[in-house]
This record gives sequence, structure tokens and C-alpha cells, in this order.
Amino acid sequence: MRKIMICSGAGLSAESGISTFRDTGGLWENHKIEEVCDMSTFEANYIKVNEFYDARRKQLSTVEPNSAHLKIAELCAMDGVELLNYTTNVDDLLERAGCKNVRHIHGYLPEVIHKYGTDEATIIDVKYGTSQFEDLSLYPVKPNVVFFGEMAPMYEELYSRLGDLTNNDVLVVVGSSEQVVPFVIHARGMCGFYGTIHFVNKDERLCRDMEEMYATQSFNMSATEYFKRTNFDVYVEKEDE
Repeated sequence: MRKIMICSGAGLSAESGISTFRDTGGLWENHKIEEVCDMSTFEANYIKVNEFYDARRKQLSTVEPNSAHLKIAELCAMDGVELLNYTTNVDDLLERAGCKNVRHIHGYLPEVIHKYGTDEATIIDVKYGTSQFEDLSLYPVKPNVVFFGEMAPMYEELYSRLGDLTNNDVLVVVGSSEQVVPFVIHARGMCGFYGTIHFVNKDERLCRDMEEMYATQSFNMSATEYFKRTNFDVYVEKEDE
């Protein structure tokens, strides 16, 4: 069965109203990324970090999945194709759209870790609530989000899945800057994947570079526009094939 592997970045959820630090001069909701997403400053900024992510969860409760999330959910339920769904986004919009088995490469915002880094560390789903970081019996409390300077355990699985793709499969890279996780570069350069890659991004120059350097089919448009225009039925294997 043919695989469609979707690797999504911040551009997927931006149309739902979730801001990204790369679009705001290196700031994330007016915070420097090194202040709220870096292990080297976590202890010093402990209160600021937890208050920041408490606010992000509250904000997340006010936004809705967009049509791109909904289309990916439709693909998840499609017969005749195996869909692999990896995202660097930490929000729950894919899940709320109806996607199953979403693989969050950089963690999951609705979850926090109580007693982080200890033998008693426990992942708690607080949904859109607070982390309870003020409770000293739970110290230290950390958002279940991968910080800079921290191991990202999902990378090994991601790269294994990219390596398993055959040239009959399709890779869709949507809304990714390719700076933190270079999906295209790894697929082409490290895994030797020579199948179809759809690269979807509103950055015209980046689209052109991906097309010229890595032979992608580039779509210089938003995620919602791409999923509106693209007919995935052509990739579905029929029973008599």
C-alpha cells in the first residue's frame, strides 16, 4: 500500500491564529525564544517559562482547526493509502480535526511533566489548564515541549520512517521552514528518497530553492490553499491494482 507522509510545521497552524516566533522577528508572543524554550535558562526563568506556556494553552483553547487540518483528517480515514502524520507543532489542532496517531516531534502543549528529570516524573494532560507549577511538591514542573538543548526522542522514529519510504510513496512537507527539522534535505540526502515530494510554503524563494536543489514539486501558497487544490485520490491504490 502506498504511503503518504505529511510533515507539517508552524505554517499549518498559523492560519488558525497561532503565531510563530520565526514570523515575528525572533520573538514568540513578545518573548525571546531563548528565554522560554531553552534548557540553559529553564531554571533561572522557571516562573516565566511556566506562566508563558500556561498562557499558550489558554490561547490554544480559543482557536479552531482550519481547513488544512480537516483535510489531513480526511486523508487519515481514506482507504487504499497509509497516512503517516508527523508535525513539529505542539498544538492539538490536528487531533481536534479528527486525526488519529499524530506524531508530535517537539512535544505536546496540553501536557506537562511533574517532577521533571526525576525518577517520579509523570506526564499529565492538563488540556488548556495551568501546570500547577506553584505546587512545590511537584517541582520541577516543565511543559511537555522539547526545548533547545534537550533531547528530542521522536527524531529517531521520524528519520526511520523517512528511510522506510519507497519511491512509490509521497512526502508532503507543509508549512516548514526547514531550519530546525530539514525534512526535505534528510529525505533526499540522507535517506535516498527519490519519490515525489510536495513542498508547500508561502516563502517564494524557499520554494524555488527546494525545487532547484532537491527536485521537489513546490507549491508557493498557504497550507489551506494547497489542500483545497490537491487531489489525493490519484495516489490511492484501488483494489484491482
